[in-house]
Amino acid sequence: MRRSLIFILALLGLTACGMTATATADPVATGRSAYTIHCAACHSVSDVGNTSFGPNLTALYERAQTEPDPETWLRAAIIYPNTELAPGYQAGIMPMSYATDLSAEKLDGLVAYILKVGAPQP
Repeated sequence: MRRSLIFILALLGLTACGMTATATADPVATGRSAYTIHCAACHSVSDVGNTSFGPNLTALYERAQTEPDPETWLRAAIIYPNTELAPGYQAGIMPMSYATDLSAEKLDGLVAYILKVGAPQP
C-alpha cells in the first residue's frame, strides 16, 4: 500500500512538473532554438553573418512589417518559401518541409524570435 502511494505521488509530481514547464515555455526561447537548428546556416540575424543563401532576419522583419498581419506573413514565408522570393535569391533553396518538420509551437516560436531580433534595437 505504501509503495503504491509513493508511486502515485511521484507520478503526480512528474506530471505537475511537465505541465508547468509546458505552460511557461518562452516562445522567443523556443524560436531561438529552432532558428539555431533550422535557419542559422543560411539566415543571419543582421547584415553581419551569412546571407548568401537567404535574407537576414532584419530584412524578413522589415518585409513582414509591410503586411497587415506580420505574424501570418512570416509563418507563410517559412512554410511556403517559394511563394514570394526576396530580391536576389532563387527558388528551391529553402527547404519546403517546415510545415511538417516544425511543430506549431516551434513555428510560433520562430515567428516570435524573428519579430524580436529583427526589430530595430534601441
